[in-house]
Amino acid sequence: MIDSGFAKLLRIKEMREASPETVESLRLLKMFIKLSSNQRRDIIERVEQYLHS
Repeated sequence: MIDSGFAKLLRIKEMREASPETVESLRLLKMFIKLSSNQRRDIIERVEQYLHS
């Protein structure tokens, strides 16, 4: 099942009404999904460290 927020972003993209931020978010999500699980875990840890510093 697709997350409702993700599904909403896909519908916005299909309607060509996406903001630049939404397009960039989708681009990053597509790249993130292509990473291995270890790479994704590493990125999540780095982002969490950045947010807590």
